[in-house]
Amino acid sequence: MNRSRESLEAEAMRLLEEVKHRFPEYREALLRVEIRLSQRLTRSAGNADPRTGLIQLSEPIFRLEENTAAFKNTVLHEIAHIIVGPDVRAHGAEWRATFLQLGGNGQRTHNLRSSGQHRTHQASCSRCGDEIELGTRRFRRLVAGARDYMHVGCGGTIVPHQSQIELRQKKLQFC
Repeated sequence: MNRSRESLEAEAMRLLEEVKHRFPEYREALLRVEIRLSQRLTRSAGNADPRTGLIQLSEPIFRLEENTAAFKNTVLHEIAHIIVGPDVRAHGAEWRATFLQLGGNGQRTHNLRSSGQHRTHQASCSRCGDEIELGTRRFRRLVAGARDYMHVGCGGTIVPHQSQIELRQKKLQFC
């Protein structure tokens, strides 16, 4: 079962209010915080801009019930960024100490699955023939000829499969 946007927003605001109550020394830094859910965040669980006070959380990730347990940690992670401010190293010692003080786990990355996560596409290396997995954005640029990518393993050029080029040409004919 998926969680609703409203329940996610309410939970995030409850966590923010809890931090303000438990840590009065941070209230002033948190006065202008605005929390939004974002459809565009599909890899990142959240982000914070300490200059504007905006925290964005991934709706596609946290809509999934399986990621419920990580929601609180992510909100605390982003609140810690707001508290330490823009002049502090993003995931440095001061940020980590604040994050741990708030009750977070101190980690800066996650391995959560998203309901809207990007598809992957297959291409190959022109030099060694290895199969290469690309995200949608890079794959589309490659097929359109707008960008060249190099294979890290051998330095060869990554090329789409011929069938993918033909499919792209057919689609363009119908436009």
